[in-house]
Amino acid sequence: MSDVRTSDEVVLRLQALRRSAGEPSYAEIARLVARVRTARGVAPRSRCRPAPPSTTRSAWGRRLDRDLVADMTEALELEAARLGARAVAVSEQVPDESEQLPEPASAEHQGPTRRQRSALLVVCLLVNLAGMAFIDALRIPVWLDMIGTAVAAIALGPWWGVLVGVSSSGLDGLLTGAAGFWFTPVTALGALIWGYGARTFGMARTTGRFLLLNLAVASASTALAAPITWLVFSGYTPHDSSALTASLVEHLPWLLLAAFVSNLVFSVLDKMMTGFISLAVVDALTQRWPWLAAALRR
Repeated sequence: MSDVRTSDEVVLRLQALRRSAGEPSYAEIARLVARVRTARGVAPRSRCRPAPPSTTRSAWGRRLDRDLVADMTEALELEAARLGARAVAVSEQVPDESEQLPEPASAEHQGPTRRQRSALLVVCLLVNLAGMAFIDALRIPVWLDMIGTAVAAIALGPWWGVLVGVSSSGLDGLLTGAAGFWFTPVTALGALIWGYGARTFGMARTTGRFLLLNLAVASASTALAAPITWLVFSGYTPHDSSALTASLVEHLPWLLLAAFVSNLVFSVLDKMMTGFISLAVVDALTQRWPWLAAALRR
């Protein structure tokens, strides 16, 4: 009775190993056993075909071939290990579906909606026109006509700033016939420097860096505005800064140089005021639009 019970235990063990090895056929088990014996150096005569484990009561119950059982066990264990290693390798090669799916964009990384962008552009345009009217009324020797341009360039992007600057200069020229229409390229250049400086190079992250950015805008604006002043207005514009030009021309050898120095003095003052007012507006907008902080690399 103990022999039968022992045979049943062996059969159950072999059946379990067969399942873990992927349910190979009995012919495949025979090949696996032959491979094990060949690796061990056993003579070919011993490469017999094993009987199905389910027939042990009729066959193995009478006589249990321990060598064959050991070889079958080893062969099935090796096959199960091979299949397990292969499954692990495949699972490592196939990325997890959760990794393949892009994460939904959070509010901090979303850009402005079309309505937000349109509203901000209109407000920036009106701010530019209001600045022009304010300076004309008070006769202050600065311009303050690029606050909206700077806000649009920093908040939305440099080319949106160009759009606001060009539009405001064009409208001002059509409505008032102001000479500032000739300085539209200066406005566009300032928008590009503010926009790329703040958004691409992170120049709005600290006060010192933003100060340098405003100086860069002032210098570039003067480098472009001085030749326009000299060529179009013979060095003297209707702006109050021309009084300084008239004073400098008595001490400098060229009118162009006098126009350059005069423009630079007031341009630095103007761009500092414009830049920091614009930055204050953008900081207020970041409280309402979290995506702005990410755009400015803060």
